[in-house]
Amino acid sequence: MTIILTKELKGFFMTGYGTMFMAIYLFIFGLYFTFMNVFPNPNSVLSSTINNMIFIFILIFPMITMRSFAEEKKNKTEPLIFTSPIPLRNVVLGKYFAVIVLFLLTITITGIHAVTLGFFTENIDVNSILTSYIGFILLGSSFIAIGIFISIVSENQIVAGISSLGVSIILFTVSSVSEFIPRDSLSGMFFVVVCILVLSGIIYWLLKNIWITLVTFVLLLGGTMAVFFSRKILFEGIIQKTIKLLSVTNYSNEYFIGVISLSSMVYYLSIIFLFLFFSYVILERRRWS
Repeated sequence: MTIILTKELKGFFMTGYGTMFMAIYLFIFGLYFTFMNVFPNPNSVLSSTINNMIFIFILIFPMITMRSFAEEKKNKTEPLIFTSPIPLRNVVLGKYFAVIVLFLLTITITGIHAVTLGFFTENIDVNSILTSYIGFILLGSSFIAIGIFISIVSENQIVAGISSLGVSIILFTVSSVSEFIPRDSLSGMFFVVVCILVLSGIIYWLLKNIWITLVTFVLLLGGTMAVFFSRKILFEGIIQKTIKLLSVTNYSNEYFIGVISLSSMVYYLSIIFLFLFFSYVILERRRWS
């Protein structure tokens, strides 16, 4: 894994992607910090600055994840990964942690602003600043895992970058859009049916077994219909509940008010594990296909 990590880090700075990411993020962070925390009146709301910088991160992080595996396809070096003695799980982890190291390096540099803030204000809420950084790191690490996965399933870097950006913006805005979605039980039932269809498609994609897929679909659909006709109230507002449950940014709000939530930490770590696991599974399938 160390070999892959070192190779990827060198690639970030040799190709300029890493330098560009750091320069853009640090420049915008500096401007935002200056006009929100220093001028016109010095204050200590750095946690709000970090919170608002999430959207900027979402806009630019695809430039450091899109090349992870899509570049291997472009350069025709993917077969070398499959024939290498390095286990595929180490390849995935090496590429992931290379992006994480670049991300953490960028975040660490922004810590200079917290020190600068001490020269302008006396009462700095160190607790909220630290928890804001923790929340941002967990959130950013989750988006990076998603970006790595999209890079694997995409055919080229451009598609990977656009797809990562699109998915991230959807995850960022979906929680606020949920308020305009119908809450009645019938809409909730149709939503569950669509989820069952998507789940069945994923099962077939992973197992390539039509019978297991059909049995799973019929059992889930039958159970859904039985519950719907017996207790329709369970389907009311289920779309909003699901969206809020799956919203990646919704779980970070507590960190920016100085609270570390164990449930949100488990959620982010689960997102990271799942998408890295899916990435590994796809690479294994390609190796043996």
